[in-house]
Amino acid sequence: MKRALLVPAVAIVSCIIGFFMGYELAHTGQPYVVTRNLTRAAIPQVTVETDRGESHVITNLASRQSSRVEICPQKKDVWIETKLADGREISSEKTYIPSQGILFASISEDSIDLDFEL
Repeated sequence: MKRALLVPAVAIVSCIIGFFMGYELAHTGQPYVVTRNLTRAAIPQVTVETDRGESHVITNLASRQSSRVEICPQKKDVWIETKLADGREISSEKTYIPSQGILFASISEDSIDLDFEL
């Protein structure tokens, strides 16, 4: 009797583990953007935008802190727009991103520097 209940329980647990491992493998190569605040004050708003209409907003990015945003795995141009604490707005140039990799955005008082890594 115990063996009859053990087999379905093991099968269910194996299916659940397989589902989560499959999900992780399917999303392994997705591109993402890491923004780093190099200023002395918190940045009220950082927007990651793409030429495909995708937009992600990061609010209150603390000084010397980073934030990560996952973006759609299609080839696209990406740029960063930032509203600084003193009210100024700065934006980066557009950078082409293939279907995988990491875009690092370093935000300083007067510019946004982008660096892409596969």
